[in-house]
Amino acid sequence: MRTVAIVYYARHAPTSAYAQALEDALRAAGHLAEQIHVSNAAANDIVFYDALVLVGPPRFGRLHGVSLARAIAPERSSAVVVIGGTRPAASYQHLFKPGERPYITLFHEDGGAVASATIAQVVDWVQGQELP
Repeated sequence: MRTVAIVYYARHAPTSAYAQALEDALRAAGHLAEQIHVSNAAANDIVFYDALVLVGPPRFGRLHGVSLARAIAPERSSAVVVIGGTRPAASYQHLFKPGERPYITLFHEDGGAVASATIAQVVDWVQGQELP
Protein backbone atom coordinates (compact mmCIF):
# COMPACT_ATOMS: atom_id res chain seq x y z
CA MET A 1 0.00 0.00 0.00
CA ARG A 2 1.27 3.43 -0.97
CA THR A 3 0.16 6.82 0.30
CA VAL A 4 -0.48 9.21 -2.56
CA ALA A 5 -1.12 12.94 -2.56
CA ILE A 6 -3.21 13.98 -5.56
CA VAL A 7 -2.53 17.69 -5.80
CA TYR A 8 -4.84 19.29 -8.33
CA TYR A 9 -5.69 22.64 -9.81
CA ALA A 10 -9.35 22.64 -10.79
CA ARG A 11 -9.77 25.46 -13.23
CA HIS A 12 -12.21 23.35 -15.23
CA ALA A 13 -14.52 20.44 -14.39
CA PRO A 14 -12.44 17.74 -16.18
CA THR A 15 -9.56 18.31 -13.75
CA SER A 16 -11.77 17.77 -10.69
CA ALA A 17 -13.39 14.74 -12.30
CA TYR A 18 -9.99 13.26 -13.14
CA ALA A 19 -8.67 13.80 -9.60
CA GLN A 20 -11.75 12.06 -8.17
CA ALA A 21 -11.55 9.16 -10.65
CA LEU A 22 -7.85 8.75 -9.88
CA GLU A 23 -8.47 8.74 -6.14
CA ASP A 24 -11.19 6.09 -6.60
CA ALA A 25 -8.90 3.94 -8.79
CA LEU A 26 -5.99 4.18 -6.35
CA ARG A 27 -8.20 3.26 -3.41
CA ALA A 28 -9.62 0.32 -5.38
CA ALA A 29 -6.02 -0.83 -5.96
CA GLY A 30 -5.41 -0.79 -2.19
CA HIS A 31 -3.62 2.53 -1.82
CA LEU A 32 -4.36 5.45 0.47
CA ALA A 33 -5.02 8.46 -1.76
CA GLU A 34 -5.93 11.98 -0.77
CA GLN A 35 -6.95 14.91 -2.96
CA ILE A 36 -5.42 18.24 -2.00
CA HIS A 37 -6.17 21.49 -3.81
CA VAL A 38 -2.91 23.08 -4.91
CA SER A 39 -3.58 26.17 -2.79
CA ASN A 40 -3.61 23.96 0.34
CA ALA A 41 -0.50 21.94 -0.52
CA ALA A 42 2.94 22.54 0.94
CA ALA A 43 6.17 20.67 0.19
CA ASN A 44 6.84 20.04 3.88
CA ASP A 45 3.50 18.15 4.07
CA ILE A 46 3.63 16.40 0.68
CA VAL A 47 7.06 14.90 1.41
CA PHE A 48 5.43 12.52 3.89
CA TYR A 49 3.45 10.79 1.14
CA ASP A 50 5.03 7.97 -0.84
CA ALA A 51 4.18 9.67 -4.13
CA LEU A 52 2.82 12.91 -5.54
CA VAL A 53 0.49 13.07 -8.53
CA LEU A 54 0.05 16.63 -9.78
CA VAL A 55 -3.07 17.14 -11.92
CA GLY A 56 -3.65 20.37 -13.82
CA PRO A 57 -4.37 22.13 -17.10
CA PRO A 58 -1.74 22.77 -19.81
CA ARG A 59 -0.86 26.19 -18.41
CA PHE A 60 -0.03 24.85 -14.96
CA GLY A 61 3.62 25.85 -15.41
CA ARG A 62 3.06 29.01 -13.43
CA LEU A 63 1.30 27.19 -10.62
CA HIS A 64 2.51 26.32 -7.18
CA GLY A 65 2.20 22.62 -8.11
CA VAL A 66 5.27 22.61 -10.34
CA SER A 67 7.35 24.03 -7.51
CA LEU A 68 5.99 21.26 -5.27
CA ALA A 69 7.15 18.61 -7.74
CA ARG A 70 10.54 20.33 -7.95
CA ALA A 71 10.88 20.64 -4.17
CA ILE A 72 10.31 16.96 -3.48
CA ALA A 73 11.96 15.57 -6.65
CA PRO A 74 15.15 14.34 -4.98
CA GLU A 75 13.23 12.55 -2.19
CA ARG A 76 9.98 11.43 -3.83
CA SER A 77 8.96 10.63 -7.36
CA SER A 78 6.17 12.68 -8.87
CA ALA A 79 3.76 12.17 -11.71
CA VAL A 80 2.40 15.18 -13.56
CA VAL A 81 -0.88 14.69 -15.43
CA VAL A 82 -1.63 17.48 -17.89
CA ILE A 83 -5.38 17.74 -18.47
CA GLY A 84 -6.44 19.11 -21.85
CA GLY A 85 -4.41 20.71 -24.59
CA THR A 86 -3.20 19.10 -27.77
CA ARG A 87 0.51 18.62 -27.11
CA PRO A 88 1.90 15.25 -25.98
CA ALA A 89 3.24 14.83 -22.45
CA ALA A 90 6.89 15.01 -23.54
CA SER A 91 6.39 18.58 -24.74
CA TYR A 92 6.03 19.70 -21.10
CA GLN A 93 9.50 18.51 -20.12
CA HIS A 94 10.82 22.05 -20.59
CA LEU A 95 9.13 22.95 -17.27
CA PHE A 96 11.69 20.84 -15.40
CA LYS A 97 15.45 20.93 -15.25
CA PRO A 98 17.34 17.87 -16.58
CA GLY A 99 18.27 16.79 -13.04
CA GLU A 100 14.61 16.82 -12.01
CA ARG A 101 13.34 14.73 -14.93
CA PRO A 102 14.40 11.31 -13.62
CA TYR A 103 12.06 11.89 -10.68
CA ILE A 104 9.12 13.30 -12.64
CA THR A 105 6.94 11.26 -15.01
CA LEU A 106 4.66 13.14 -17.40
CA PHE A 107 1.24 11.99 -18.61
CA HIS A 108 -1.15 13.77 -20.97
CA GLU A 109 -4.92 13.37 -20.72
CA ASP A 110 -7.20 14.86 -23.36
CA GLY A 111 -9.66 16.10 -20.73
CA GLY A 112 -12.64 14.22 -22.15
CA ALA A 113 -14.49 11.47 -20.35
CA VAL A 114 -14.10 10.77 -16.65
CA ALA A 115 -13.07 7.20 -17.53
CA SER A 116 -9.75 8.62 -18.62
CA ALA A 117 -7.16 6.76 -20.63
CA THR A 118 -4.26 7.50 -18.28
CA ILE A 119 -5.89 6.48 -14.97
CA ALA A 120 -4.63 2.89 -15.25
CA GLN A 121 -1.18 4.12 -16.31
CA VAL A 122 -0.94 6.39 -13.26
CA VAL A 123 -2.11 3.58 -10.94
CA ASP A 124 0.58 1.33 -12.47
CA TRP A 125 3.13 4.13 -11.95
CA VAL A 126 2.16 4.39 -8.26
CA GLN A 127 2.43 0.64 -7.79
CA GLY A 128 5.90 0.65 -9.34
CA GLN A 129 7.29 3.27 -6.94
CA GLU A 130 9.74 2.21 -4.28
CA LEU A 131 8.73 3.00 -0.74
CA PRO A 132 10.94 5.60 0.97
